[in-house]
Amino acid sequence: MITKLNTALSVIIMNDNENMQDNVYIQVVETLTVGVQTHQEINWAEVESKLTKEIDQLTKHIENQDRMLNSGDFRSKAPAHIIADREKSLQENREKLIKMNEELENVKKNK
Repeated sequence: MITKLNTALSVIIMNDNENMQDNVYIQVVETLTVGVQTHQEINWAEVESKLTKEIDQLTKHIENQDRMLNSGDFRSKAPAHIIADREKSLQENREKLIKMNEELENVKKNK
């Protein structure tokens, strides 16, 4: 996930119908819309591109993890704790991918 877009100037709680400026990042959580104002305009195309690349990389990593865990050869040779660790890692990565896709949708709304 993107760890830092910019330095926050302020955090604003808004009505859904308020006009957004180009330097405000919007996050919608259920019925609450939060805007984070930055010092400069956010390049949403760049943010979307970086996030899409990260999603693609994580998707490939998940596919590799899944392929390995579904390999009978790996399961027959690996100790149980290694298999459990890999399964936990796969689940965490799947959850991270869901959050990253939600973030991408928010970025697209901000464009």
